[in-house]
Amino acid sequence: HAYTWIVLNITKYVDKGPEFKLNSVSLDNLGGSWIKNKGTIDPATGLAKDGAIAGPIGVTVDPPVALSTTEVLTYEFLVPSFMEPEVGDGEILITLNVNGINELFILDRVYLNQDRIVGKGQSFGFRQGYKNTYDLVYNNSTLSLSIQNWSSEVISGGFGGDIVPSGGNP
Repeated sequence: HAYTWIVLNITKYVDKGPEFKLNSVSLDNLGGSWIKNKGTIDPATGLAKDGAIAGPIGVTVDPPVALSTTEVLTYEFLVPSFMEPEVGDGEILITLNVNGINELFILDRVYLNQDRIVGKGQSFGFRQGYKNTYDLVYNNSTLSLSIQNWSSEVISGGFGGDIVPSGGNP
């Protein structure tokens, strides 16, 4: 349970208008360099080592999949964990590429794991051994992305049995 398991459940808000197709989904840094996607990540601890490179963790949806008001598209990622007091509002974001346009949802600290670390104070991020689930709604009337719900739970039991490969399950 060294990494953080991130689940993104995506639906469309209104069932009208043109078809909106999802081309890619990713988690990325906006203001900081907390999410690492290359380099040295210790598989035993899930923590990035010196030299790890910051960048998005995501998947290209090929062929693109139409967003629906009734069918939930689910994408799951294992993200190297980080908990730091410097992580602020707007430093982590979820990007959906819909019809070739990047739609951003900037995560405030309220949507991240929190912990009090002795000597460091309040820390925020994606905590080791947790599963964070984000229910996202793409509002095709206002062309915006919102979070409907989010939950965080400690991973227990046999980890990995129910993880969907990084292609999602439309």
